[in-house]
Amino acid sequence: MAKIEIRCPVCRKWNNIEISDDLTKNVSKGLLALNIATGMICEHSFIAYVDKNLIVRDCLVADFKIELQEKSSSQATDEIISPEMDVLKFDLIKLNLPDFLIVNVLRTIFLKKKILILSEEQFLYNHIINFFKYITHNTFEFDISIISEEDFWTFDAYCASEVTIGDQHFKLDGLMNKVIPDAVLNKKKELSFPIMISTITAQELMYSGCCILNIVVPAVMGALLGVDPEKASKMAAKGAWINNTVPGASERAFEVAKKALRIMKDLKD
Repeated sequence: MAKIEIRCPVCRKWNNIEISDDLTKNVSKGLLALNIATGMICEHSFIAYVDKNLIVRDCLVADFKIELQEKSSSQATDEIISPEMDVLKFDLIKLNLPDFLIVNVLRTIFLKKKILILSEEQFLYNHIINFFKYITHNTFEFDISIISEEDFWTFDAYCASEVTIGDQHFKLDGLMNKVIPDAVLNKKKELSFPIMISTITAQELMYSGCCILNIVVPAVMGALLGVDPEKASKMAAKGAWINNTVPGASERAFEVAKKALRIMKDLKD
């Protein structure tokens, strides 16, 4: 059990707040949000953000606060059953949904944006959806998806394309996850050329958001095969017609190509 000195951002009163080891051991990245309720330090409630070294980085007073109903002694259950949703267990929500997550989801709902939550606890999925249905009932519509981190990092990009070759028109909906597996398994040779054209374009689009790989690698290979590094980088940039929109892409490829030649020379020596 660790103790942290936390000061109220409103009245500046402070106190040592105990934090369980279970909370601190999971703070390897980012910040831990601690909900400081009224009475813990003073009459104010706020959120304290603590890093992995147990240093308070900031304290913020929430714009609004959501209080879930407390279970009274006269209540036989902490569940809500509605004809429009499955059973909603408030205890599970309290234990597994941090305040900052609820606030961020609500903010996104207000902005009418789609929401993706990463969670390894599949048994919570329906309860999370039902919770937000309950608190936004007849007020706001929302689109929430919940998947595991493994599914998030291993998903295939969704691509749809239309290719016209002569008088033939191909509509490829679900290029990565449907069309390509179907063409391979069922030996649909007529889709080979449309798939090739579509995947080149899709690859360029996916690379353009994060790197200039489609310029650097061809420039390096061209330089190593005897093409002047500057010329190789310009040729590679011209061929990468989407990546080439990244500012400075050709210049960076030129620098990498020169370094590749120097490394090759050092290896030979």
